[in-house]
Amino acid sequence: MRLILFIIFTAVFCLAVQGVVVAAPVGKDAASFLLTLPRSGQLNCYGPKGTFVECKGSGQDGEQQRGVVWPSPRFKIKTDGTFSDKLTGLMWLADGKCLSSHSWLGAKIKLKALNDGLLKGCSGYRGTYKDWRLADIHELASLLDFGVKVPADYLKNRGIKMFAGPYWSATSYRNPLDAWVVDFSNGKIVFESKVKKSFVLPVRGGRKVVERAAATGTRMRTRFVDNHDGTVSDLGSGLMWLRDAQCLRGLSWPGALKEAGRFSAKSKIKCLGYKGNYRDWLLPDRVELMSLVNFQTDFPAAFRAVFADTPSGYYWTSTTAVASPRKAYTINFDTGALISQAKDRPLGAMLVRRISQTPLPPRITTMTASAANSQRAYFLTLASKFNDDIAWPPYPRFLTNGDGTSMDRLTGITWLSDGNCFGRKSWPESFKTIKKFNNKPSTYKCAGYDGTFSDWQLPTIEDLEALINPAVRDSAVSLNANGLKNVQGGGDYWSATETSINIYYAYVITFGPYPKAVKDFPKSMKFFLWPRRASRVARQKPLLTMTVNALSGALRLSQGTPLSIVVYLHTFGRMSPADFWFWYDTPDGHKLWLSKTRGWSENRSPVYQGPLFNLRHYEIYRSAPNRLAPGRYVFHFAVDTATNGILDKDRFEAKAVVTITKKGAIKQESRGKVRPLVHRR
Repeated sequence: MRLILFIIFTAVFCLAVQGVVVAAPVGKDAASFLLTLPRSGQLNCYGPKGTFVECKGSGQDGEQQRGVVWPSPRFKIKTDGTFSDKLTGLMWLADGKCLSSHSWLGAKIKLKALNDGLLKGCSGYRGTYKDWRLADIHELASLLDFGVKVPADYLKNRGIKMFAGPYWSATSYRNPLDAWVVDFSNGKIVFESKVKKSFVLPVRGGRKVVERAAATGTRMRTRFVDNHDGTVSDLGSGLMWLRDAQCLRGLSWPGALKEAGRFSAKSKIKCLGYKGNYRDWLLPDRVELMSLVNFQTDFPAAFRAVFADTPSGYYWTSTTAVASPRKAYTINFDTGALISQAKDRPLGAMLVRRISQTPLPPRITTMTASAANSQRAYFLTLASKFNDDIAWPPYPRFLTNGDGTSMDRLTGITWLSDGNCFGRKSWPESFKTIKKFNNKPSTYKCAGYDGTFSDWQLPTIEDLEALINPAVRDSAVSLNANGLKNVQGGGDYWSATETSINIYYAYVITFGPYPKAVKDFPKSMKFFLWPRRASRVARQKPLLTMTVNALSGALRLSQGTPLSIVVYLHTFGRMSPADFWFWYDTPDGHKLWLSKTRGWSENRSPVYQGPLFNLRHYEIYRSAPNRLAPGRYVFHFAVDTATNGILDKDRFEAKAVVTITKKGAIKQESRGKVRPLVHRR
């Protein structure tokens, strides 16, 4: 069913390129169309200052969550080095780093080589497919998850290799010398000159089916229907739009949400030709507003016949930019580009509503309405002064070892604290320099270094990518402010990773304020090098403990007593990706899962996905005076080393049992032997 909906959606855009005619209403047909666009992935709501706010009544994307629900799990990783998307029916190459970065024409040449079986360096790829191609802009954008800070991380955590940077689409801009790219570091959709380099993610499948759907669609009377009341219906998406695109201008993001919520025929704001009496107008989310963009035209980049006044300039969406939550996504209808902008900027707003009144699927929340009503007695409430956003890691990321080295608590990697001890070297010279540093460290005067370690090595591109902070513009400044020294923002750093396309090239990374951090260059060029120590092979299993109100094991608490839950994790040097889980069992047999914003949800999901790291007595949750119903509650903290979003049987787990009584002093039920570690197989 989802594949059919996606085909319809894609076919609509095929028709749109050929031209759109506004026709008379088509009676029942306009009301019978269901919403066919997918959800954006955003689950939470944010205020103008970027803080989390209650979703109810906000009108934001995180509250409405309109659109087709994503399958769970959405992606299926195959043994031939590909993955299939259950939402769209498309197949993608699982190694999104394999083809590196190229010009637009160069990307097509590499795809031909892949189809001809001439490329052998793609990780795990054993397929013999002959129809790999560049994805069009809608197919490529369908991989974005706007509920995470870095869209590439959403795919990485599901076993798909991706650069956090721009990827080429097959869609050319109005100027045929430019083409559209999707940036997987921040979700932007912009056009670039085809001579510039961007990354390449091959896709296959879907084209013939879409072409058949498009051919069938040409027999449809129209896509857009003028309702003669100041509105227009889009039969392709199941949405109704206000026709006056210039009516709501000069609004901040909160102002646009507010005006959408109270707009009606009796509003003080008068829009051209509007005579409708609808009271369910909303600000469109990122996916909905993007459905109006014609990516092959400009000034305007929209369907001219749809709106009474041609839209121009930037328009708000209801989707917040999670990496910088003081910003929200906007679309420029002069060019079609999608970027994020500060929420206090005065921009335009379009209004949208659903044609069909068929109830939407339940929204994914940190606490469902039904759970809040029927099981409110079993929910913990967060203390009012306790931060509702879980920071990982929860303390300064880099630990200075006092010998000129620093350990990254997030990845467990130990780096030389001096990010520019050796100057610029070619790629072969970098290896020779590090070998000499291992044998005679006194040869070099690295800031503060007095160690005698002999296991230094050139980092991989993945090691270096992990140092990029997507929340700041200049990662070098951030690294230097967190205990490291001399990290160069104006230069590139060599990695040990060679490109699979050309043995004379290797990857470098830039920590400065540049749009694309990862690039490839000839090995003869000279760049900075920054060594890391080799990882130790961990022989011990991770150790997990958990305390409630500073007590381990089982304890008894009375109603009205706050709960302070503290977790401890020692990895013993083990390095691997991991899923972190925290949940509790209620007396009525339900499980409530902690979200990244310290809310509780009946939807099972990890509280964090990423590298395994140490936690030192971290207070993961502090409740207000509890109003829990009397009964037995079991709290769980678990870690598994497979970032698949599944609570695996092979995991490490700590438990704490809390019995809530109506009245009485705090008493420990049993002090017996504490068993903080449970390893399930």
